[in-house]
Amino acid sequence: MESLHGAQSGFERLASLTISIWLEYDRPGVLFIYRGVLPRNTPLPARLVFRLPRQPTLTAVVDEGGQLRSVEPQVSQDGSTCIVAYDTSSAEFQLEYYDDSLQRRDAERELYYAYRSEYAVEQLALEVKEPFGVTRFDLDPPPDMDSQSPDGLLLHRRLIGPVARGEEVYWRISYSKSDPRLAAEALGLPTAAPVSVETRTAGVAARAANERATWAAMALVGLIAMGGLGLVARANTVSSLKKPASRRRTPAAKPTRAKVVSEPPAPEVRQARFCHRCGTTMRKGDSYCRRCGTRRRGT
Repeated sequence: MESLHGAQSGFERLASLTISIWLEYDRPGVLFIYRGVLPRNTPLPARLVFRLPRQPTLTAVVDEGGQLRSVEPQVSQDGSTCIVAYDTSSAEFQLEYYDDSLQRRDAERELYYAYRSEYAVEQLALEVKEPFGVTRFDLDPPPDMDSQSPDGLLLHRRLIGPVARGEEVYWRISYSKSDPRLAAEALGLPTAAPVSVETRTAGVAARAANERATWAAMALVGLIAMGGLGLVARANTVSSLKKPASRRRTPAAKPTRAKVVSEPPAPEVRQARFCHRCGTTMRKGDSYCRRCGTRRRGT
């Protein structure tokens, strides 16, 4: 590893690295996503080198427009470890791989994740995305924050902070899963296949485009509503300007009511048919899941 980093990389640290762990998402097993940023003033192009347990399915850089651009890696084998190297012309990069390292026993799942840092990292963070249909989910150590990802699944984030090169970080994940389906299947998302890096990049871009389209639609509804209010205000102003000036002994003109332009009706929100947390079928009139107590979407 000394020769790989010293002779080929040309740098010894990363400004930040986030490792996302997606459980039983679009393939059985686990999808690991590395998103990193090089330190400012790092000479480019720079060579990235990582040791992975499996062949990568995506090695990419993030261009100035925020788009992923795939880069062909150089992969060599060191025993059971894949040494992945590729050049980046951008300060931001992303790589992904799948590994079926889940321990399964009926509905129970467990993953013991250990990461040995390839570089010194100024800010390291770990993320875990819950699978679909979980009835129990435990993390040790516990996360620092929780949020909901755009696909509706819960995302747990743990902030590690600075780590030295060679330092190891651990996270134990255990959960129970009542629904055997993958998240992509249950949520109607595109499923992954063992395809080329270019196809995988297109899939990532498609997911990002779908998220951008959702936010754009929400913004459009807001603009339409604001436009309706603007038309009302303008109608009131025009009406006041058109009133004839009152004269002595002349009856004042009757005030006219400005025509109100109604706001477009709010889009209908349909109630979810299934619990987004455990997958239980919702019945008519249910506001909360009968199994796990999660609030029903659309109520």
